[in-house]
Amino acid sequence: MKSINLFAILALELLLASSPPARATSPETAGDENSLMNNAKAFVEAFEKGDAKAVAAFWAEDGDYVDLSGRRLQGRPAIEDAFKD
Repeated sequence: MKSINLFAILALELLLASSPPARATSPETAGDENSLMNNAKAFVEAFEKGDAKAVAAFWAEDGDYVDLSGRRLQGRPAIEDAFKD
């Protein structure tokens, strides 16, 4: 994977590894929070496997991605290409 994207992945992994903040989770939002965490974990797993297609699938077909240097990628195919080795 491109090193430009590594910073974002490391930040996401740190977020996942950190303790959740002390707060009450309402039954209405518990499912949403679990879904978000599962999605984040799936993204990290796809990235670590080097599966560019699976990583790109987290974006809409016409989605945009802006990397840390300001480079803008438009569309899932362009995003997939950027995450390939």
